[in-house]
Amino acid sequence: MKFHSPSTVLGAALALVAALFLTSCGGGGAAGNPDVSGVLTMQPSAGTVYAGIPFTFQVQGGRPPYTINSSEQTLLAVPSRIDGHSFTVVANNPGVARVAFGQLMQLLENNKLDTRLRELMIMRIGWVTGSVYEWTQHWRVATTAGIPPEDILAVRDWRNSDRLGAADKAILAATDECLAGGSITDASWEEVAKHVTNPGQQVEFVIAMGNWMMFSLLFRNLRIPLAEGVAIWPPDGQASRSAV
Repeated sequence: MKFHSPSTVLGAALALVAALFLTSCGGGGAAGNPDVSGVLTMQPSAGTVYAGIPFTFQVQGGRPPYTINSSEQTLLAVPSRIDGHSFTVVANNPGVARVAFGQLMQLLENNKLDTRLRELMIMRIGWVTGSVYEWTQHWRVATTAGIPPEDILAVRDWRNSDRLGAADKAILAATDECLAGGSITDASWEEVAKHVTNPGQQVEFVIAMGNWMMFSLLFRNLRIPLAEGVAIWPPDGQASRSAV
């Protein structure tokens, strides 16, 4: 599969589907699947990047691991290989994949919401819903972003933690209310608004919460596995009681 760039940003979302999905929602899924065969394709075939700078993006292989090459690493840096069913499963529906990954790119690459708050929220979603995939992969994302491991672990019992600040706890309280099937109460929203003051960031917070709840649902119900050999529920292997 090869993408050639014309002039806008939109197509970059398609070109980055494989890499971004694995680095943000995930990382590698299961290793090679003997039932996957044929040539990997993605539609539409045109990729784009800002300023009209030409590049090519190529994914090769009919089964994981896929080989990825980018001719313009400064604009479109991608890993050389990816494993996983997370990419291949969602790509079964290109239209849905295009929308889902377009939103994912916006939330990850053009985010206004503080990265620490976003990742603590995601880890809480993974813990409460029992999503081993989301917890395991976002452990890497969160620690890479510089969040101390002790702070990440604190989301398991955040109300009794002295590691987390007022902004962290405001976000986690609102997240828990939504995870319980309700809406954010006025009191909880007032606390969120003390720390997330920009209306655009507030909107992003709610959309981001829904986004990673959706991916937790996807990972759990389609049984998307982690890569062989990946240690689950890092760093101590303690699983959520909600895990199935």
